[in-house]
Amino acid sequence: DSLIEQHPVWQNWASFKYEDASRCQGEGSDPPVTSPKSVSSESLIVTDLYKAPAFRSLTPAFGGTGIRGMLVLPLYYRSSFLGYLSIFRAEVDTETLWAGRFDPNVKQEFPRKSFETWRELKRGQAQQWTPSDIELAIALAHHFAMAIQQYQLYSEVQSLNNTLEQQVEERTAKLRCALEQGRAVERVTNQIRSTLDLKTTLQTIVREVRKVINTDRVIIYQFADDSKGKVIVEAVEGNWLSTLGVSVARKDFPDVPLKLYKRGKVRAINDVSKVNLSPKYREVIDYFQIKAVLIIQIGVGDQLWGLLVAHECKSTRSWHAFEVEILQQLADQAAVAIQQAELYEQSRIAAATATAQAQQLATAAKQQEALFGVITKIRESLDVTTIFKATTTEIRRLLGADRVAIFRFAPDSCDDGEFISEDVQPGFLEVVNTQIHACCFGEVFTPKYYEGQIQAVADIYHADFSDCYIKILAQFQVRANLVVPLQKGDSLWGLLCIHQCTAPRAWTPSEIDFIKQIAAHLSVALQQAELLTQTQQQAEQLASTLKNLQHTQTQLIQTEKMSSLGQLIAGVAHEINNPVNFIYGNLSYTSQYANDL
Repeated sequence: DSLIEQHPVWQNWASFKYEDASRCQGEGSDPPVTSPKSVSSESLIVTDLYKAPAFRSLTPAFGGTGIRGMLVLPLYYRSSFLGYLSIFRAEVDTETLWAGRFDPNVKQEFPRKSFETWRELKRGQAQQWTPSDIELAIALAHHFAMAIQQYQLYSEVQSLNNTLEQQVEERTAKLRCALEQGRAVERVTNQIRSTLDLKTTLQTIVREVRKVINTDRVIIYQFADDSKGKVIVEAVEGNWLSTLGVSVARKDFPDVPLKLYKRGKVRAINDVSKVNLSPKYREVIDYFQIKAVLIIQIGVGDQLWGLLVAHECKSTRSWHAFEVEILQQLADQAAVAIQQAELYEQSRIAAATATAQAQQLATAAKQQEALFGVITKIRESLDVTTIFKATTTEIRRLLGADRVAIFRFAPDSCDDGEFISEDVQPGFLEVVNTQIHACCFGEVFTPKYYEGQIQAVADIYHADFSDCYIKILAQFQVRANLVVPLQKGDSLWGLLCIHQCTAPRAWTPSEIDFIKQIAAHLSVALQQAELLTQTQQQAEQLASTLKNLQHTQTQLIQTEKMSSLGQLIAGVAHEINNPVNFIYGNLSYTSQYANDL
C-alpha cells in the first residue's frame, strides 16, 4: 500500500547514489553537463531485479507488485539536481509455438489445436531494456526535469507574488491607518489652531478617535480634584448609553493603574470580565455594557489631568498597536490644547483684570475730574442753583444715567418736598419743581437718610418697596435709582437722586463712592451758601447800620458846623457890634461935629 520510493532501503540507496553525488559538486562549482550520454552513464538499468545482487534486500518489497525490471534516471536542470525518474517494467508471460508462427486467422484454428501439444508457456519473464527504450526514457527525464524546474519556478514566483501581495496589502493597510491617523491629527491640530475653546477641541478629539479606530464609545475623563472626576466629553456610536457627566470617585480606581497612568503607561484591556476591578468600578463597567477598554493618560506638565478612554461594547476586542499609537498622539494633542486653553484663560483673566483695572482707573480719573469740576464750581460760585445745575449735568454725563435730580425737603417736614434742579435725558419726564408728598416715603426712608444711609436699588420691582413708593417712582419712569442724602450741618436738607429709566442697573461700588463724595461736597456747598446768606444778611444789616451811622454822623457834623458857625457869627457879631455901637454911639457927636464944622 506504500510507494517503493518510500522504502528505507530504497531511499538510502537513492541518497547515496544521487544526492550525495550532487552535494559533492560543492558550492560554486561548474554545473555538470547533462547530455544524454552523461545521463545514460549515470542511469541505473536493471533488467531483472531478482537477479541483481545490489537489490537483493529490496526484492521482498517488490514481491506483490509484479515489477521485474527498473530504469532509474537522474533529473538535472542546469546546475541543479532535481531528483530522479524511476521507470518500472512489469513482468510478462511468453508463449512459444514450435510448429510455426501464430496465425490468428479463423481458418488456422484447427491447425493451432493440432499443435497445442507443442506450445511452450513461460510466466513472470523479464524484458530487456532496448536502446530505444533508454533513449526515450532519457528524453522523458529531460522534459520531466524541465517541467519540474518550471513548476518550481512558477511556485516560487507564485509564492513571491502572494508574499508581495500580502506585503502590499499590509503596507497599504498600514499606510491607510497612518493616513487616517495623520488626517485625524491634522483635523485636531487645525481645530486647536482655529479655536481656543477647550470643550470644542476635546469634542473633536473624541469624535476623530472613534472614527479612526471604529469603536463604540470614546470619552475624556477629567480628574476634578484629589477625590473624584467626571466625563466631560464623549462620542458614541449607535444606541449605547451616554456616560457624559458620569462621576467616578478616585478611590474606586485601582491604585496600581493610577500609578501607571501617572508614569504615562497605557492600559489595554481586551476583556474586562477577566480583570480584577473594584465593586463600584465594576458596577459602572457593567451598567454601560463595556466589554473592552483602552485607556491613555492625559498629562499636563507633571500632573495627571485626565484620561482618554475608548470603549468597545458589542464584544471583547484585541487592541492593536496603531490604535494605541493614535490614542497617544491625540492624547498629546489634547494635552497641548489643555495647556493652550489654560494659558489663554490665564491671559484672558489677566487681560480682563488689567482692562477692569484700567477701566476703574479711567472711571476714577473721570470721577475725580468731575469731582474737581464740582469743587471748582463751588469755589467759583456760591450760587446753589448754579452749583446744582453743573453737578447734575456732570454726574449724568459721567454715569450715563437717564436722570440726575436734587430733591429738597420742605422745612420741618420729612414727607414733603420738591425737585429744585435736574439734568434729564431727552424723552423722559422732567421732575424739576414737582412737589412730592408721600407718607410711605417719609416713614420708611427718611430716618435712614438722617443716619446717612444710601439707597442703591438695581430694580425697584425686585426690591422690598411698598406699592405706594413703587407707584411714586413709576410715575417718574424710574426702574433703578441711587439716592444719597444731602446734609446741611446736623440736619437733613435733601437728596441727590440718580435714576435709570430704560432698564434695571446694578450700581458699582465706585459709582456709589463717587456719588457719596459729590454729596459731601454739595453738603459743604450748602453750608457755604447758608454762611454766605448769613454773611450777606449781616453785611446788609451792617451796611444799613453804617448808613444810619453815616447819616447821624452827617447830622452831628452839620450840627457842630452850625454850632461853630453860630459861635463864629456870635463872635463876629460881638466884634462888629462893639465898633458899630461905638460908632453908632458917636454918630450924634460926629454929626454935631460935622455940623459944627
